[in-house]
Amino acid sequence: MNPENLIKYAVERVNEQLPNKKKIVFKKNLHIFGPKSKLDSLSIVNLFVEIENQYKKKNKIKINLLNDKLFSNSNRQYTFKDLIMDLNKKNNEKN
Repeated sequence: MNPENLIKYAVERVNEQLPNKKKIVFKKNLHIFGPKSKLDSLSIVNLFVEIENQYKKKNKIKINLLNDKLFSNSNRQYTFKDLIMDLNKKNNEKN
């Protein structure tokens, strides 16, 4: 499963738990976190955990996306596009 499809699937899974007002809409330029993010912390954590679980299920490799490096710059904007690039890097490291 390519990274974009994996993320879309994880978004669908997380959205099953969220009320309509809080549903996540997959757009590459959507800010997951940073000053312009509209996602609450619980949704972000659930999304990243779901992505990590799906990645492990599909690739038989455990990854950790939520790490200190990701949060080292509190003003950093992080979008789905950035997440796709990070997952592509993980795929390249795997090979």
